[in-house]
Amino acid sequence: MTYVGGYNQFNQEILDVSSKLYKFSPDLTFLILDTQSTLGNLFYEPYSASSSERKKIFDEKFDDLKNLVHTFTNQTKSKLVVMNFSVPSYSPYGIFETKVVDGLHSSIKKLNENLTNEFLKNDSVYIFDFNSFVNQYGEKNIFDVKQFLFGDIKVSLDYIPNLADEFTGYIFAVLGLTKRCIVLDLDNTLWGGIVGEDGYDGIKLGADAQGNSFIEFQKYLLSLH
Repeated sequence: MTYVGGYNQFNQEILDVSSKLYKFSPDLTFLILDTQSTLGNLFYEPYSASSSERKKIFDEKFDDLKNLVHTFTNQTKSKLVVMNFSVPSYSPYGIFETKVVDGLHSSIKKLNENLTNEFLKNDSVYIFDFNSFVNQYGEKNIFDVKQFLFGDIKVSLDYIPNLADEFTGYIFAVLGLTKRCIVLDLDNTLWGGIVGEDGYDGIKLGADAQGNSFIEFQKYLLSLH
């Protein structure tokens, strides 16, 4: 069974100890946030405020979210997955964005860093790196402007399955369904060629153009250990 909170009601749901969320008593909860809604007017007009004012606003955003998460974890045994914030390619300052102290991009990155550090040792809270998800599939693919304006849809419907697939990993882990077993062939998988026919010196495995792909594949496999 699943429970979906009311539209933009996550603050009320978490702060109200008698809410339907707590009555549902979830095992796993996803707090799905987005940069534009969180920042409001500051998203398009970050430099209408001074550097010190921007820093204060972002600090307040972090404190609000931190307190919200702690409130939730104090009220329930549910694991909580919090989506971090995507850093937009957009900046009203263009190429001068990196020249600004506490600029839009650096402030969002700092907010993400603070979230990660705050809950680093909290076994009940996980940070889903939505910013990396957007980078993987491309900002223009993830954010469909027409869908956003028409229905406030934050992630393109075409990429909802990809996001759901990412979330599934958390579900498997919480339910103890995660298994890690990789079964591989050897010839033409871990190395190029057939060792029984080509001999050890004849297989493709090394730094040359034919063998480096197998080296990289073996490095990837070892990283999963």
